[in-house]
Amino acid sequence: MENVFGNVFVLDSLKKDLLLLTEKIKEEKPDFILGVAKSNKNYSIIEQVAVNTFNKKGTIDKTGKKILYLNIPKNISSKFFLSKRSTTSFCNYSMYKMQTFLEDEHLSIPFSFVHVLEKDISFLHLLVTNTHLFKQQ
Repeated sequence: MENVFGNVFVLDSLKKDLLLLTEKIKEEKPDFILGVAKSNKNYSIIEQVAVNTFNKKGTIDKTGKKILYLNIPKNISSKFFLSKRSTTSFCNYSMYKMQTFLEDEHLSIPFSFVHVLEKDISFLHLLVTNTHLFKQQ
């Protein structure tokens, strides 16, 4: 991924790495944030929402919103399917925490999350290099 996108931050230890990432975002103030995970489907997906649920039964933030809406980059739906439903996995947890952080810090940085197939990475790279496509819709 780094050879395609350059500035990559990998979440391994979820809570610790999210804290490090949010500090980096405060310092660097990027134009946009793109979360990427491997798709386990036979197509690539752009996530529309993050939900306040982890592993189907736990709550991520007891005082948090039930649903947070993510940025949908312009023109991405030509190659990526829009998610029809949310997950409650590691990816959802990271999406929920990231969007909550951006809202709490009043940072108007567009945040998108994709589950991508390897064959679609070049298209995703094209979108990333055209940052105007990531503007808030």
